[in-house]
Amino acid sequence: MITEEKKKSTSEYAERRIAPRAPVDFRVELLEGPSGTVKNMSESGALIAFPNPLEPEKRYVRFLLPLRTLALRIDSVWSKEDKGTEEFIHGVRFTDLSGDNLLFIRESLENKPVIEGHEPPTQIKRFFYNALSLQWNPEKEIDWNAPLGIDDSLCRAMADILSPIIVGEYSAFHGIPPRILSFRDYEVKQYLAAQLVDETRHAEAFDLYLARIHGKKQYRKNLRNVHILRFFNELKKLDNMDEWIAGLYLTEIMSHVLLSAYAQNVKCRLTQHLFKLILSDEARHISFANYYLKEILKSASGEDRKNMAKIPGRILKLTEGMVHSYGESGKAFGIDPGSLFAKIKHEFDARFIKNVLREKSDAAG
Repeated sequence: MITEEKKKSTSEYAERRIAPRAPVDFRVELLEGPSGTVKNMSESGALIAFPNPLEPEKRYVRFLLPLRTLALRIDSVWSKEDKGTEEFIHGVRFTDLSGDNLLFIRESLENKPVIEGHEPPTQIKRFFYNALSLQWNPEKEIDWNAPLGIDDSLCRAMADILSPIIVGEYSAFHGIPPRILSFRDYEVKQYLAAQLVDETRHAEAFDLYLARIHGKKQYRKNLRNVHILRFFNELKKLDNMDEWIAGLYLTEIMSHVLLSAYAQNVKCRLTQHLFKLILSDEARHISFANYYLKEILKSASGEDRKNMAKIPGRILKLTEGMVHSYGESGKAFGIDPGSLFAKIKHEFDARFIKNVLREKSDAAG
């Protein structure tokens, strides 16, 4: 008689044989449920750690690859608890992998030289190349005359809830240029120049969007919001370059969580298409900052690590004020501000405290 444990062992072995796995380290988000970490990955499946066991049915997840965010459907084949980390490890198969997605997975797993016989590009150089290849033009990519499907009151609410994100884009747009020359690493300078183009494009896209929903007046009014002012004044105080990258990283995480929630709850194709394009860029920004900070912290002094560890708590406290100040506008789209802030808090903890600082924490604050 075949025991349940034997079945799990057999399915695990069979699933691993489908294709060799490459070790990776990036986040994955269930469209409905907790986020986790991808430990290794092939073109056929992946090994993912989640805080809780998953149900065996197929589901959609968002893979935050270093070069792009992919939404894929997975089938959980087997799972077991890791006693060391108290996480549940899941072996999953991809059930609807398209040609484009397959290509991006291959690019994420491979590291080929640009010129045969030469060294392959560094990870930061690959971020730079990817940013160049995935540029998009907001004027051409989006049909700005498409029906909105939301009334005037919802348009005003949308201008409210987007205000912190838009100010974040302008903050990065103004913050990157004076800091580029301060970095010694030429490849970091290259990448930040490419991210500057992203931030400029996002600012222009949001400007067009505000014009489309007649929300510019409401947005300008929100610029006087005390919580927004405090948040971005805090970012200006980060003079140390590595700490500034950390502040930028946390701002990108906040924007990613907010835009993902809005994209799921706003029933408007124009809005969803715009948010999808911006989220793809934001995922790359997050991956770069995550990689950069983990690398520099390998040789950081105890004092530098201590200063870095203080940043998420300060940013989180100010983020809470911003999220709740537009809580009523968020509720117009069925978004609870308390749940939204809890998600941001969880991501700060998972991405920055545990993944970058490699520390266990009951909260980012």
